[in-house]
Amino acid sequence: MLMAQQALELQGESTPAEIDNNLVKLLQDLAYTTQSFPYFARVAVKNLSAVPVKGGKGGVLLSATLHDKEMMVKVHRDYRDRHLTKPVMYELFQRECRSLLLWYQLSQRKLRNIVPLEGVTILDARKYSVVTGAVMSRWVSADEWIKSIHDLASYSAMYRKRGFKRLINGIATGLSVLHKNHIVHGDLHLGNILLEVNAHHEITRVMLCDFGMTRMSRKSMELLNSTSPQPFASLKAGYAPPENPEAMKSPETPGDIFSFAISMWHWVHEAPPKSHEAPKGRLSKNIPDSWKEMVIEDEDEGGLYSLARQMTRTDPHRRPTIEIVIQELQQFGYVEP
Repeated sequence: MLMAQQALELQGESTPAEIDNNLVKLLQDLAYTTQSFPYFARVAVKNLSAVPVKGGKGGVLLSATLHDKEMMVKVHRDYRDRHLTKPVMYELFQRECRSLLLWYQLSQRKLRNIVPLEGVTILDARKYSVVTGAVMSRWVSADEWIKSIHDLASYSAMYRKRGFKRLINGIATGLSVLHKNHIVHGDLHLGNILLEVNAHHEITRVMLCDFGMTRMSRKSMELLNSTSPQPFASLKAGYAPPENPEAMKSPETPGDIFSFAISMWHWVHEAPPKSHEAPKGRLSKNIPDSWKEMVIEDEDEGGLYSLARQMTRTDPHRRPTIEIVIQELQQFGYVEP
């Protein structure tokens, strides 16, 4: 892991090529020196999809087969193809390093509600026009499944309620692990909450993924010797907390609590709450007053709404911690003791 730690100290004046090369070195270092990975860079993947399954600012998601297992392969984009300044490219590289190191550390613990990092592979950059490094994890369903299940005519109120409970339980458990370790997810939304389902389309496991915005909280930032800013600007529209992005230098745990509440709303309404007067994707300014619209079953009124209003308070310091949220959810029967 020495090279991985050194990668975090790369100087901001580095060229795009040096940034790319150091990211690949980090991936190789993780693959070749970390014996806990099931798969290493020297193991080739098969049936790599030519068309991305999903794409984002940081890279593309491909499907592949490895040892007869379906895998997700996150391929990082080539920084040299971007019209970015060197400081911005350096910050993107720092973000990749942080997310990889934190994801690696979480994966060592084999946590049920965290998508595990299962390996690293090196791809042919000439074929894919991307940085050659890619990280692998087991294939699971994504937010498209959540939307499709809402369209099923047979999705009864009881079935919907059971799925909602399992979703909340999984998110709460995953966030609890992160926050206890002073880790902030920073980009929590339904697209970053992956599900395992059985043949009856019932949720059997909920896992948090996509740690591109993840970082240590301010209290433990010195552990990674990193103080570079990481604003909320990249967060999913409709999920970012109302804290002023200009004032917030990094995501903090109250932001995860806010996004958790919006994820609950999204599950029920298939979209985050918005104001009719606000631009597309902008959250309603009166979210606490809007929670009364979230109806799942009559007995949920009051307690769950009250908790959701607390979780979406404008002042982040007045939002409950994940421990308090879990205690409240246990009383409502949403989280197992």
